[in-house]
Amino acid sequence: MKIFIDGSFYKGTGIGRYYSNLLKLIADETDWEIYTTVPILFKEDWLSEFGKYSNVRPVFIKQGRFNLRDLYYTSKVVKELEKNGCKVFWFPHVNLPFYVPKNTIVTVHDLCPLTAWWDRNILKKYLFLLFLKKAVEKSRFIVVPSKATRDELLKKFPQSKEKVKVIYNFLSPEFVHKCSQKTEPIIKEDYILFVGNRKKHKNLRNLILAYSLIKDEINCKLVIAGGKDKGKRLTKSIDLSKKKD
Repeated sequence: MKIFIDGSFYKGTGIGRYYSNLLKLIADETDWEIYTTVPILFKEDWLSEFGKYSNVRPVFIKQGRFNLRDLYYTSKVVKELEKNGCKVFWFPHVNLPFYVPKNTIVTVHDLCPLTAWWDRNILKKYLFLLFLKKAVEKSRFIVVPSKATRDELLKKFPQSKEKVKVIYNFLSPEFVHKCSQKTEPIIKEDYILFVGNRKKHKNLRNLILAYSLIKDEINCKLVIAGGKDKGKRLTKSIDLSKKKD
């Protein structure tokens, strides 16, 4: 069987890892012919990571997850694949191209852009909503990683109930292997660990404020791990000397 997986977000953060894990899982567990579009900027990285899979066939494109040029080019790719017997088209995000094949699966990770936690501009929020509406309308199945996301999605699009499938996110074998290895701990004391970038919806600011209220009562450090966000950061200073009532 021939399938397509959109790799526009390869080397992104969460969605990029989702794509990589999904591609490896299907390539490892099946003998399907897998076609995937990949940003040419990351060609060498992709070949280093996936070049060993003889059943995965990359199509390298210019970087551009939502611009008109790449939506048009991806449309041409999937239309040609559909003509040549490709059966399933999976998009790990809502960035569907102009032409959407019949058997399309789309993953909706969350509806954060439609909430108060969205810290990008209003135009990006509007564009996300447009793409989300199209994804809900045109896809055959919608994969969500949690029941909470499913419920949020169905509040806005109750007509899509039969399409929505909850499939929890999975851990890559490499991550499990590394966690099973015994290594000398970097931090000797007890600690509370935050893992993630510094986007507003990660709620890091409130975590720091909450920790400041109890830090003298617990014997734990607060450890923050994760890359910096390219958008807005914790722009407002946090005065930990002032405790709220």
